[in-house]
Amino acid sequence: MRRVPVTAALLAAAVCAYGAACPSGVPLLEFQLVVEPPGGGLGRSIRTVNRIEAGQKLVYAPIVRQPKELDDARVTLALVPSDSKTDLVVLPPKPARTFAEWEVPTRTAVVAFVFGPQGLDTKRVTSLVRRDRQLVEQLADYAEQTARTETLITALARWDSTPSATDSLNAALAGFSSATAVKLDRTSSTDQQVSTLLRTLNPALARIDPLAPEPRQKMQQSALLASSVAGLFFGSPVGLAAGGAAMFVNLSNMMFPDTEFRSAFVQPASAHSSMLCANRDRAKSRTRAAYLWAVRAPDADPPSLALAGPAHALIGASTPVRLSVSSRDGWKFLDRAADWTLTPADAEDSIAINVKARPEAESIEIDLKETAAQPGAYRLAARWDWERVGVAGEIHLHQIDDAQKPYVAAAARDTLVAGTGKAPLVVRGMDFQFLEKLELRRQGETAGSPLEFKLSEGPRAGPQFETQTSIETGAAAPGPYSLVFQFLGGRTRELPIRVLPPHPTLDRLPLRVNSGDGAREVVLNGTGLDRVEGIQASRGVVQLDPCGKPDRRTATVALGPDAKKGDRVDLLLKVEGVQAPVHVPNAIEVIGPLPRIMSAQVSLPGELGMELLDGELPAGSFASFALRVHPLESPPAVRVGCVEPTLTLRAETARLGEERGGLRLQSAGGGALFLSLDPGAIGQPGCAVTVVVFTESQGASDPFELGKVVRLPRIDSFELTDQKQGELGYAATLKGEDLEVIERVGWDAQFGLPVTDLPVPVASGGRKQSLKVTIPWPSPVPHAPVYVWLRGESKGRATSARY
Repeated sequence: MRRVPVTAALLAAAVCAYGAACPSGVPLLEFQLVVEPPGGGLGRSIRTVNRIEAGQKLVYAPIVRQPKELDDARVTLALVPSDSKTDLVVLPPKPARTFAEWEVPTRTAVVAFVFGPQGLDTKRVTSLVRRDRQLVEQLADYAEQTARTETLITALARWDSTPSATDSLNAALAGFSSATAVKLDRTSSTDQQVSTLLRTLNPALARIDPLAPEPRQKMQQSALLASSVAGLFFGSPVGLAAGGAAMFVNLSNMMFPDTEFRSAFVQPASAHSSMLCANRDRAKSRTRAAYLWAVRAPDADPPSLALAGPAHALIGASTPVRLSVSSRDGWKFLDRAADWTLTPADAEDSIAINVKARPEAESIEIDLKETAAQPGAYRLAARWDWERVGVAGEIHLHQIDDAQKPYVAAAARDTLVAGTGKAPLVVRGMDFQFLEKLELRRQGETAGSPLEFKLSEGPRAGPQFETQTSIETGAAAPGPYSLVFQFLGGRTRELPIRVLPPHPTLDRLPLRVNSGDGAREVVLNGTGLDRVEGIQASRGVVQLDPCGKPDRRTATVALGPDAKKGDRVDLLLKVEGVQAPVHVPNAIEVIGPLPRIMSAQVSLPGELGMELLDGELPAGSFASFALRVHPLESPPAVRVGCVEPTLTLRAETARLGEERGGLRLQSAGGGALFLSLDPGAIGQPGCAVTVVVFTESQGASDPFELGKVVRLPRIDSFELTDQKQGELGYAATLKGEDLEVIERVGWDAQFGLPVTDLPVPVASGGRKQSLKVTIPWPSPVPHAPVYVWLRGESKGRATSARY
């Protein structure tokens, strides 16, 4: 009966015990190999340690499931010192079934782990690693290439097309390509790179094993790896290449009789252990197999790290951040920095985060998708073995505010008219610094057209509440669309917009309308008239018939009292979906005068110290009006009052050449009257002041509105202090009169801070007051004018006050 060699029995038992850890090879041993600092402390896996130094301990711990299978097994370590002049060190073999440790005698660059299932001959192991220096250098290269190949095989085994798995595979492909003859196009897709790898893998991997005895055997080894990797993608019966990519080390029988050295790969077995994997071939009869796996430590000191300029990252996303590293080698090993943390600039409690090094972009990718960090300034740090390494500079974390919504001004929306070409848009309303993609999408569709956009300071350069883009309307069909904003991390915002049909047009112009009392009916011809919701005339009233067709509608026109023969009247069309009216110049021609108050030209004091809106009449100041009245058959008189009786203080009547209650009427000749009055004496603020001209022979004209009474504060001085009020502004003092009407103050007409104090009288007496306010800071420009909001108003008014 033929006896099965002990090694074959061990391998068969290992396959059953460890399952699919090495699907294409044989699992030999599940174990841990860690490095402990001098004096004790938490050990770190030898595959993650950056420096192996004298005084540290190398600790081996087997994960034993069938301990009897390891009764005769031994393990040892061979150390390649960092100093090329130092002799190699072979540590004493120890039983493989139990915990073992060795003290490191010298700083070490490469550790070779040797596993002998049937024991080890110390002299032969020593002879192997001390044969010559060239072999040692090849062994070091072998360790580095083994690490790259292990990374690639692990990435291939875990590749499932998810973004994180694809990133890992891309990184493994890049590392493998840079160190072997397999040159991959990094701009091509992952699938294409894998295909290239499969086509060229055999000759590339033939160089990896320095102990392979001859080229033919090298070809056999790389062919096995190629077939194993191919099984991952093409479903061949070879199986997954997670462990089957082992390389073999066969030494000449003449040099090492009765011992066959083989190379091995290590693959992850669990979160804290590794599996030593070997080829399925049996050892030759009357020989003992020994398996060798080598790992190179970077042997690098911690790099000096600093943020390359202002750094900003988004909570809930992975953000690339530019990093300055002390040397290129620092980038080479930066991915070995571990246990990254963020610490608030004003606190000591650290938050663990995930960080990936991106040497090709000289940046790191900070993953904040699952972080508990809040917006603010932080310090970044990592661990280099047992040493904490800080990153110079602060990184600012931001969060997309769900309450913020993008918007486009109404005037800009009106420019989105089909067939008119490129329409520029300015979008405001939220922080756009993490905007990655902008798309124009038709309502109901899941994909759209990408739009170029521009940020004033570039991406991730700090809060930016405005972005510029443009929409080409030349080929866009009218209808509802959405601007889809895609931010870093996949969060989106949608802004509904509408591409408008071409504006309505009017044909057969001008319309001829007789002057006089009453309304006149006209017929409107043109295009798109069904979208017209109302019409305004520059001088008169137009009532649109609600019924009609797109090319024909009727309306009634009542011209204003100032219309005269030969005049042209502009129309403003209120169009459905359009905010601003569509201007139609010279749409009506007036044929025939009407005796009315034709016009009223106002003259106001020039030194009010505050912006006066169109149609406003300041209380407490005299306003003068030049009234054109036609016809006038006898000396006229005027009656001035408010449209609203509840706001009237005193209705006054004055005849030509008479002055009563501050109301004065004079003739300027040629049907022109000159009227002066104090609007505040006529009505309260909000009163619409009207004038009626009447004569004994003609009677009274229709009331003519002169303007609305407004009570303006008088600001004599503005004093800005260095006293900060909260986070928004600084304290300031206004002095003047009627300051109680001020509700808010600011530097522009859009944003102001509320006034919470009441004015107090100035000690000098009279009507002078002093008012304490809080004004935003900073001002937009040096010596900017102060804006104030009157009570009940939505926009600020410019004043002559400056700091």
